[in-house]
Amino acid sequence: MKCMSEFISSNVVNWSHGDKKVLIFLEVGVSYNSDIDLVLKVLKETAERHPKVMGRPAPEVRFRSFGDSSWNLAVLAWVADPKDHHQIRSELNIAIVRAFRENDIEIPFPQRDLHLRSSIQIPLTPSQFNLGSPVHAGESAASDLEESSSTNDHAN
Repeated sequence: MKCMSEFISSNVVNWSHGDKKVLIFLEVGVSYNSDIDLVLKVLKETAERHPKVMGRPAPEVRFRSFGDSSWNLAVLAWVADPKDHHQIRSELNIAIVRAFRENDIEIPFPQRDLHLRSSIQIPLTPSQFNLGSPVHAGESAASDLEESSSTNDHAN
């Protein structure tokens, strides 16, 4: 464990010694359809309005990345007392949800398209469906197949 031995034998500088302030780092994703300038403004103003978020250093909003379903942003806000950290984080998250709703900003959920391919053709007939069981996906398709096959039988 070379790294551990170096850590133990080297000097450690505690940059926060004597300073109780804590950085709250909130991550939030917004829809690609969002007005990015409005999103940045709403996030910054929401953090600035919280009474326990410090004005200096001022809260910041950063555009972090392009996600699968969203633009990923971060809100950075300093609080004076670490004991308040979790409560303020919760209050900021709630305030962001409310501000987004007021401004029609969507927090998307991941969506996936599923494309199924088969190298063999699988014929489906009404007899392959167990219609006596609880409702399953495909049951309406089975009913449609039965109706179309009985219609075709009468036509012949």
